[in-house]
Amino acid sequence: MENIVFLQPWLGILAFSFGLVGIFLYYRTQKFAPKFAFMQDIESIFGKTRFIFKWNLIILSLIVITFSLLIADPNLEKQKKQIIKNGIDIAIVLDLSYSMVAEDIPPNRLEVAKQVISDFTSKLTTDRVGLVLFSGKPFTSVPLTFDYSFISEYVKKISIESINQDYGHLQGTAIGDGLLYGANLFDEKSDRQKVIVLLTDGEANRGIDPIEAIRYIKQKNIIVHTVWIWGQEETYVNFKNIYGNQKLAIWWIDEENLQAIANMTGWEYYRADSKETFEAIFEKLNLLQKKEIQVDEYQFFAPYYKVFVYIIFLLLSIYLSMNTYYYLRK
Repeated sequence: MENIVFLQPWLGILAFSFGLVGIFLYYRTQKFAPKFAFMQDIESIFGKTRFIFKWNLIILSLIVITFSLLIADPNLEKQKKQIIKNGIDIAIVLDLSYSMVAEDIPPNRLEVAKQVISDFTSKLTTDRVGLVLFSGKPFTSVPLTFDYSFISEYVKKISIESINQDYGHLQGTAIGDGLLYGANLFDEKSDRQKVIVLLTDGEANRGIDPIEAIRYIKQKNIIVHTVWIWGQEETYVNFKNIYGNQKLAIWWIDEENLQAIANMTGWEYYRADSKETFEAIFEKLNLLQKKEIQVDEYQFFAPYYKVFVYIIFLLLSIYLSMNTYYYLRK
């Protein structure tokens, strides 16, 4: 539901008070003004016993009231609601190391992963989703949210440059740290099913040992799905440096460790070598048990000035037109 609220009511009251005083003083001073011939002519038109005087008073009062409401900062409010949603909490942990731009899964690994994540979140209705990006260091990019359209738009803008890996300490693949960041997105008090989806193509070469991270995560009853992104046994990454365009060979590594990560939490490990495999993996998440959660929707305020401005202009037009008409008739 939407209704109009005034965020600065005291300013409106103050403007209304000054407006009334101004109207009173204006008409009061007419009584004591010097009597000139042309003033007598005006008084014959705008005298207090005349019809025009009464309408002037009404219109000016309406202008003061409308202006006071405008000064009070009118806004449309979307009322806060409490709703119950069934679903799971999902933390997507996405690798942004340089090898993710390999083109063995066209157009490249990262672009396919982004497209599948965006398609997946756009189909959700009751699951909360968060996003962690990592290379040599992890970063929480999106906390758990039901705002799927925002996540889809955010994911589309992700690139390898989302983490500035020109700094040496940000290069590499910190899988363990990424998993811990994903686990920290969850509310420990919630009894909803908690799932981490790890998408990576590399070997953990920075930060905490992934196995140690999983031991901690297992105590939190968090499920971990690991998705190893690899299309060929050997592929290349194209990149630029001071010597121009270069190719760096990469090869299969650490599949055994990724499988162990998933097995320790009792869930699954996947190898994604095509877009279709990616899609099948994310579809399986819809089969997990859904738990209820109470959600408080936030209040939303949108400025609502136009109507009041239009009313003021209309009243001023009527005021000027009416007085001009009566003056010309005289």
